[in-house]
This record gives sequence, structure tokens and C-alpha cells, in this order.
Amino acid sequence: MDNAGLPFALHEFGRTASAHLSETLAGGARWQAAVRRHIGRSPDLAALIGTPAPGRHLYVCGPATMIDAVFETASALGWPADHLHTERFAAPETRAAQRGNAHDGGDASDAAGTNPDGPFIVELARSGLQVSVGADESACAALSRAGVPIPMSCEQGVCGACKTSVLSGTPDHRDWILTTEEQASGTVFTPCCSRSRTPILVLDL
Repeated sequence: MDNAGLPFALHEFGRTASAHLSETLAGGARWQAAVRRHIGRSPDLAALIGTPAPGRHLYVCGPATMIDAVFETASALGWPADHLHTERFAAPETRAAQRGNAHDGGDASDAAGTNPDGPFIVELARSGLQVSVGADESACAALSRAGVPIPMSCEQGVCGACKTSVLSGTPDHRDWILTTEEQASGTVFTPCCSRSRTPILVLDL
């Protein structure tokens, strides 16, 4: 943001003064004045986050409980989902709970009778290659086995490194990086952890 000439504030939280990194982060930096240090319990998040505004974005990184608290507060203040950003270091829920969220507690099979936990096929639109994804492997693993490696990092759906465009089929989203709108659109997919509600998922690869 500094390089783009955009105003910002960096709020850093630590249990003690010695736990802070702001001296390393801002030492000698021209944006040193933008750093705000908080020791101990965080202040009222609503006052800190403030109201949403066009072009205003919120970024948060830290423990899962902190991320969840910030996002819940921002949502209650009316912040749009596409203005909230984070990178988690681990998935915040178990796979079973995550899958329950994706299906709203419904049946494991979709209207077409496809079990998202079962095998499916990913088709590469550019070559027509079809790759079978087993029930016990990810789409990334299956593609890599077929000689089509996909960039990835976390393998839990929290970093977005493997995001891939979908041209046909219905993804079964199990990530924590896509916005609600992106998941609803069905046009983007995280092959490191997500699966398919249809027998074939055609990817823009």
C-alpha cells in the first residue's frame, strides 16, 4: 500500500511489549507513523475497525480466534465480504465441520446423485485430458500424478495459491480463502482441498 501511495494503518497486537515486531517492521521505514501498537487485550474491535467505505479494505493475520472475531465484528458493521482479507496458516475447523458448512447440513449427495466425498473427474479444457480423482486424494494430487502440477502451498484451502477457474461442473467448496460470492459463482476452485458435486469438473487448464 505504501508503494501505491495509499494511506493505511497497521495495528499490531502483542501480549507484552517484548512480543511486538513493530520496531523491526517499521524501523527506518517511511511508514513508521502508520504503526499502532496494542499491548494485552485488544480494544473495542468495532471502534478500531470503523465503518466501511468505498475503497476501504481490512486485512488481518494472526490466531484463528482473532481473525474470526475481527471478521464477525466487521460483518456486523456492514463490511462487504470482498473488502475483508486474510491468510490463515491452518484451516479453522475440522474437515467434517467444514463440509457441514458447505452443504448446510444437508445430504452428502447433490441433486445429480454425486457424492462429493467420492471419486470424480477433472477435465483440462485446453487439452481435453481427463484425470480421475480418487476418493482418498485431492485434485491437486491427481493432477500432479498425471504430470500436471498445480502451484500450491497450504494444501488446506487457506492461502489461495492453487485457485483455478472452472468452466463447467459444480465445485464442492471446502476452502477458507474464497469469498461467499466466489463460491456461489462456481467459477473458481481450490483443487488442494475442494471436490466436485458433479461427475466431471472442467477446469481452465
